[in-house]
Amino acid sequence: MRANMASKYGILVGLVILLASVSACGDGEGGMFQDVSIDPAKERVKALEGDTDAVLATLSAYFAAIDSKDAGTLGSLFTQRAKVYLDDAQPRPAADFVAALPAQWDGWTEYTTDYRLGGATLARPYGWAMMTGTFTYQQSEGQEVAGEFAATFGVERQGDRWLISHLHLTQVTP
Repeated sequence: MRANMASKYGILVGLVILLASVSACGDGEGGMFQDVSIDPAKERVKALEGDTDAVLATLSAYFAAIDSKDAGTLGSLFTQRAKVYLDDAQPRPAADFVAALPAQWDGWTEYTTDYRLGGATLARPYGWAMMTGTFTYQQSEGQEVAGEFAATFGVERQGDRWLISHLHLTQVTP
């Protein structure tokens, strides 16, 4: 029983020493802790998470460029190493994807896209946005084509702009 009492006192003394040393480590009067951020990147993350409007502006510019058949503007919205994945799941450089579009657009008139944001997450200088939507256009023969799509955009902040780094685009069959 004495050994048991000695160990209880030992634990109590250890706790007192621990508490005394912790309070001595504080900053300022009274040994109080100072609230400091250990990771300054948290502030950058918070700022980026509040930049959703800038990401949506990039995605709006993407769809506006598609609707207006503006390959130059469309190409400027991708990073240099961006990849595009279509229904065939084969990655292709975004520059190749954009370069192939004008040939497809030749027979299209009245192209419009309606899209809905399904979700967006931004963290550090990277993020993603998931969208679904519909597209319609008329072929030169007068036939109207309509469809649904699902898209996931990977975005990356470069300087003061958000650019598309990955695009996964799938036509959805209802």
